[in-house]
Amino acid sequence: RKPGDKLFPGSPFAPIRFVLDDRGLRDLAIASFIFSGTQQCLGVFLVADLVDDLGLPLVHAGAALAAAQVAGMIGRIVWGGVADRFGHSRLLLGVIGALMAGSAISVALFQPGMPYVVIVAVVIAFGASAVGWNGVFLAEIARLAPEGQIGRATGGVLFFTFGGVVVVPVFLTLLTLLSGSYASGFIALSVLTGTVGAYLVRPVSRPAARRPN
Repeated sequence: RKPGDKLFPGSPFAPIRFVLDDRGLRDLAIASFIFSGTQQCLGVFLVADLVDDLGLPLVHAGAALAAAQVAGMIGRIVWGGVADRFGHSRLLLGVIGALMAGSAISVALFQPGMPYVVIVAVVIAFGASAVGWNGVFLAEIARLAPEGQIGRATGGVLFFTFGGVVVVPVFLTLLTLLSGSYASGFIALSVLTGTVGAYLVRPVSRPAARRPN
């Protein structure tokens, strides 16, 4: 123990500034804000939507959410395998964002009386993307971070990631209260994730070579 040493050397906001000064990491931070918020909203709003707007029994709605969670668990492994096999993790995150957008708009278009198997199929696709994106995302942070700065880069980006977990569900709650329907919230998620996905598929030039995937 050294009484004169600071408990937290340096500024606690240094990792955030570090991320904002790097275009690649900044893009990931913005994307993760939306993606993590979408993941949270899937868990928070799906069952309520299926029960209140579609009239499904609570057990059936809960089973659909469980299917989404299982799909997300499998998706993390599958997306990681795809990234390892083909590389281009940023492009893959863009594709995952597009899948989130398509799934969210499909949930918004659900109607009472739809076949349950169709509902579950859409929810599985939603879970595979909105719950399964994290592994590729964290690996891409590590790839983009300068040598010896992976911890700082990850901490800085995750500040924005968990910000999305807090902010996006609040935004959707207000939107749902104002519109009287969960569909409007899922439409908003579709727009947000689709926009982020389209941006991520654009190539980004970097000033220096990074470690290979």
